[in-house]
Amino acid sequence: MSISFSERLRALRQEKMQSQEGMGALGGVSKRGQQNYEAGERLPDISYLQNLAGNFKQLKSPIDLTYLVTGETSEATELSEDERTLIEAYRKAPKASQEFIRQAVVMAGAAQPPAAAAPDIDLVADYKPNRTKPATKPRAKKG
Repeated sequence: MSISFSERLRALRQEKMQSQEGMGALGGVSKRGQQNYEAGERLPDISYLQNLAGNFKQLKSPIDLTYLVTGETSEATELSEDERTLIEAYRKAPKASQEFIRQAVVMAGAAQPPAAAAPDIDLVADYKPNRTKPATKPRAKKG
C-alpha cells in the first residue's frame, strides 16, 4: 500500500525538522493551511510546491518534488543517510577541502577526473606536514 500525498508531506516536514508553522511559511501558507494539507483535507496549489522547492534549495536541503507529488522516485535520487551526510559535509567544506576530496575520489578510482582544468595545485602530492622543531628552553647567560 502506497502512502498518500498528505503522509509524504508530513514525513518530509519531519525529516526536515520543521514545525507545521515553519513548513507553511516555507511554502507560503499559514499553519492552518499546512495542517489542512497534512490532514488530507486540501491539496496545495503549484505555487506552494514551487515555494517549498525554492526555499529548501536555498537552505541547501533540496527536496524531491516528484516523490512528494507522485510517490515515485528514481534510484538516482535515493540517498542513504550516510550519503546525505557526506554531501552536506562536502558542501559546507572550504573550497580547498572540496578539491582535496575530489582528488581523493579520483585517486581511489571511484570517479573520472573533471574535464575542466583543475587549479594548479595537487593537494595530495603537495602535502607537507608541519615539521617545526620543538621549542627549547632559553639558555641561561653566563656570567
